Amino acid sequence: MTVTGTPRKFGGWLMLLVVGLALFAGGMALRIPAYFDPLPAVEAYYGERWVWLQAIFTISALVVVFGNFYLCLKLLTDFRWWTVRLTIAGLWLIFCARSMIMSLATGLVAGIDLVLVVRQTAGNLGLMTAFAAIWTVYLLRSKRVAETYPRA
Repeated sequence: MTVTGTPRKFGGWLMLLVVGLALFAGGMALRIPAYFDPLPAVEAYYGERWVWLQAIFTISALVVVFGNFYLCLKLLTDFRWWTVRLTIAGLWLIFCARSMIMSLATGLVAGIDLVLVVRQTAGNLGLMTAFAAIWTVYLLRSKRVAETYPRA
């Protein structure tokens, strides 16, 4: 089968992953304008730090949007095993690493107590790790994935 050929089996949980990544990216894209039109109380509370928080939120959202759409595009068009490996790395980077960096950066810029920042980061990281781990196991063990993205 060629790189751009038709996959043998594409659907089920694999399609759910692609649709989920696309919907999550779309949701993040819709949130970006809200970062530039905050409630007056929010902007007043953070003061000059609000500009930095806007930058963190926007960059984080853009990483998710472009990263997820890239993974979707690769999963739908490149039917090699390398695509599965790229998707697994992308899931861990986009969801886990971004979640940790986002929580820490936001907490530190906003001036939140470090203990609270670590607790929040741990909670977010736990949820994102579970998400990435479940999809990693699926991508590595699924017969549908193995037939759609052959290792050879």
